[in-house]
Amino acid sequence: MAHHGIVVKLLWLSGGFLVWALHLTLVYGFNALACARLFTGTAASGTSVIQLVVLAVTVVAIGLNVAILIAALLGRGPGIDDEPDPETRHFWRYLTALAAGFSVIAVIWAGLPVLLVAGCS
Repeated sequence: MAHHGIVVKLLWLSGGFLVWALHLTLVYGFNALACARLFTGTAASGTSVIQLVVLAVTVVAIGLNVAILIAALLGRGPGIDDEPDPETRHFWRYLTALAAGFSVIAVIWAGLPVLLVAGCS
């Protein structure tokens, strides 16, 4: 077992929030850039390219958050599996899972408006 530094532990603990922040940046950054450059085309399915990109980024972000959530609940990850104190291990485990769970909701909440409303409208 390797002992991880506090920075690695905190990054793992806030991993769900980091995924959400990256998702928010990518979704709204891409949407703004696409609207500014008048890139409002449609795909072969008749769906807006903006909506397809946002859907793909949202699915990946949800997948990453669910992976963090499952890893935390199984007791994996820095700060969890190498912690000798069971109470501290319990704290890291459930706080990481809680952050990832809330981040799944935040990713859905941030992605829905862009998916439901036509781009650049």
